[in-house]
Amino acid sequence: KHGALFDYNQHVIIADMNSHSYSCSVILTRLESRNYTSARFPCSPALFGKARLESLVENGGIIVEGSLNAPRKDDETGCDVSENNLDNLEDFCVLPSPSNSTVQMVERGKCNFLRKAKNQRVIVNADAIIVINSEPHELFVMANEMPSGQLEGPCTSDDAPVSVLITKNDGNAIIHLLKEEQSKGNDVTVSIQLIEQESDDDVPYVKGTQEALQVFATEGWGVHAVRQVVNNHGDKKSDTSSPTWQLFIMQHSQS
Repeated sequence: KHGALFDYNQHVIIADMNSHSYSCSVILTRLESRNYTSARFPCSPALFGKARLESLVENGGIIVEGSLNAPRKDDETGCDVSENNLDNLEDFCVLPSPSNSTVQMVERGKCNFLRKAKNQRVIVNADAIIVINSEPHELFVMANEMPSGQLEGPCTSDDAPVSVLITKNDGNAIIHLLKEEQSKGNDVTVSIQLIEQESDDDVPYVKGTQEALQVFATEGWGVHAVRQVVNNHGDKKSDTSSPTWQLFIMQHSQS
C-alpha cells in the first residue's frame, strides 16, 4: 500500500530496439470500501489492436478508462456469439462508439485472443478487454493468429479493442474487489494504461537501441547489454557479421 494506492509492486515493461518503452498497468479506482481508493495490477499487452507496440509508438501510448465488467457467467471465456450478433462480428470496427466506455473481463481459453476482443466489441460494445490467464503468476504477450488485413469484412486485427493479459491471481483479486464494491452499491472504474517511459528516474526502466539494452531494476541494480559484431575468429567486423552481446550487471543511482 502506498497512500491511497494499493500497488502489487510488480511491473511489466515492453520495449523495442529504437528507444521506445511502455509500462502496462490495470488500475481500479473508486474503491470506497477500502482504506485505499485505487489498486494497480501489472498487465501484458497483445500483439494486435491498439495495444500492439507499433500502435503505441505511433500514438504515444494509450489509456482506456471505463466501467469494469466481470466475466459473464454464461460466457466466461468470451467466445460465444449469438446468432443475432454474427452479422456484426466481421464489422466490429465500424460499430457506433459506445456512449459509456466499457472494459470487459474474460477468462483465457476456448478461442483465440483476437476472437475474444472482437466478440466483446460486438456483444457489450467494449473499448477494451482484460484476459485472465489460467496460470496463477504467469504473463505472456498475446499473439495475433491472423496477420493484419486478413480478416473478412472491412476490419483488420489492428482495429481490435485494446487487449491486455493479467495473471489468474490478479484476476481473482480484481473480481473480488469488484463484487465487494458492487454489493455495497459502489461503481468501480478501471483504467488500462500503456504509458511511454520518458525518464530513467521511473524505475524499473528499459531502454533498447540497436547497439545496447539497458534495464534499471529496483534496489539499485540493473543490466547493460552491449552489441558486438564479430566474425568466426572473434574479431570485430562489419554489420554483416553475426552479432553477439556482452552482458554486464551494474549498479545505478535511480530510485
